[in-house]
Amino acid sequence: VCGSARVRDNPSSAREVAPEVLVRFMKAACAARDVEPAEVEESDLRSGLLEGVARMALPESVRPAIPALCAAFLAEMEAHAVPKPLEIPKLTEAVRANLDSNTA
Repeated sequence: VCGSARVRDNPSSAREVAPEVLVRFMKAACAARDVEPAEVEESDLRSGLLEGVARMALPESVRPAIPALCAAFLAEMEAHAVPKPLEIPKLTEAVRANLDSNTA
């Protein structure tokens, strides 16, 4: 998924941290209810973003690109693995808001 066109369309700084960010995102999402990736729901993804990704110590130059990276990953998952429709814009805004509040 990190090599997908959707992820490659992100800035190089985001692509460099994509494996670490996206693994942490999915681990935290799955851990929210102890489920497999194909079984995650919106609340699990929100936990993955807010409890996993938003708390990472990422360079300030990368942080603005992370919501789009996560959205690209979710879109790729939706296209290939996750059967439920995801509310990508809402989740992207949630992680952006949390990232912003952590840098203030």
